[in-house]
Amino acid sequence: MAPNKPLIIFDTDMDTDCDDAGALAILLQYVKQGRADLLGILTDTPDRYAAAACEAFCRHYGVSVPIGAVHDAAYPTGEGTRFDRYRTHRERNLAPARRYTHLLAERVGKRDDEYPAAAQLYRRLLAGAEQGSVTIVCVGTLTAIDELLLTGPDEISPLSGVELVKQKVARLVSMTNAAWPEVVANNFNYDMDPLASARVTATCPAPIHASPDGTHVITGASLSDRLPATHPLRLSYETYMEGERRGRSSWDLLALYYVLEPESGCFTATPRGRLCYEQESRRTWWRDEQGRDDREVRLAIPSEEMAARLEELLVMGE
Repeated sequence: MAPNKPLIIFDTDMDTDCDDAGALAILLQYVKQGRADLLGILTDTPDRYAAAACEAFCRHYGVSVPIGAVHDAAYPTGEGTRFDRYRTHRERNLAPARRYTHLLAERVGKRDDEYPAAAQLYRRLLAGAEQGSVTIVCVGTLTAIDELLLTGPDEISPLSGVELVKQKVARLVSMTNAAWPEVVANNFNYDMDPLASARVTATCPAPIHASPDGTHVITGASLSDRLPATHPLRLSYETYMEGERRGRSSWDLLALYYVLEPESGCFTATPRGRLCYEQESRRTWWRDEQGRDDREVRLAIPSEEMAARLEELLVMGE
């Protein structure tokens, strides 16, 4: 890895919104330009097409990295199971016509069970990394990270998942509705898998940098005029938004940009102790805890200015 470049693992719920696609497109452009290094991509929800959609993006941008997936067959279905809220959200809010991951996966011709299991790929990527070198950018659920933390020593590494994260990961940047000092009972990414969210916030040895902003940073409306109709990014936004020239909130793009441009002056990162999540109540809050360095990442410039920056990055190089 070249000096002063972030070394990233990108962890995404690519199927639940189109801002995941926007964030991945910007990241791949930075990688192509030599401004960031990407170890691999993990998809963290039991969608059967998310990993293939990520591969379609990688093929378009000419970036080859390992891709892993949470396999849906590993989790039971039905009311009361850990992904019931996720599946309910898909059925109620994501009509089949809005599921852009299916369209992108058709270009690849694969489903997610054909990709390595997320936990095993995480272990392989971290085992080969230098100490304290990796930033995990998680813009979705904490499911794949939870799977990693639960692993024990194996043929990949004599270290457990917790030990690998402790040694190799500098920070976990998480897109999560966790604005200090509020106690939040509406946290989409964490609520989609509350068991994983509770375990990861309690046991992750790397500091968590929580990025809640992006609602008022609207991007993507220009893609219909500035990208070809077949471009995977334009297809993602137009399919999800059900029309042309419709912008979307940029939660995931902000979490990524915080990592890509740490000296931009666009963010503050304030130590708050420990980020906490309770499975039963699905509440997110901060707790004073000596020795813990979880941080609240907040946008420090006007939303319109941030949106203009990101809009240009979305079409960078095209």
